[in-house]
Order: sequence, then C-alpha cells, then structure tokens
Amino acid sequence: MDIKIRTSGDVVVFEVAGDFTRTDYTVPTLHDLTSAQLQAGKRNVIVNFDKAGFVSECFEGSLVEGGGQVRLSQDV
Repeated sequence: MDIKIRTSGDVVVFEVAGDFTRTDYTVPTLHDLTSAQLQAGKRNVIVNFDKAGFVSECFEGSLVEGGGQVRLSQDV
C-alpha cells in the first residue's frame, strides 16, 4: 500500500496504490492523513483509488468516521 498527497487549488488529493486490507498498516494510516486534513479545515478531500488493487471495507468506514461522505466515481 502506498499513499501520496498532492493539492489542486483548495482540494487535497490522496493517490493510493496497492492492496488495502485489514492487516496492511502504514504509519501514518489513510485515516490519520485524512483526519489531519479535516482538522486543518480542509473540506475538499479526494481519495483516488485508481491504482489500488483490493480495498477492504474497513477503509471506507475510516473515511466517513468524521461525518464525511463517500462518493464513488470512475472516469470513462
């Protein structure tokens, strides 16, 4: 699992790659990184899973714990 962060205007973009399973932990975690952005007042956050393989349901839950919304999108 690999997480890169970039900004585009007032949007913070997390580019994630690899498999995200319950047993894969990085420090800091994706939850830690997104929470830090929300605590800093950033409200426009995108998590791009384009290069991700398997994504466990535990990661979706960690993204919405702070009262956020998850919207899935795919470029066509």
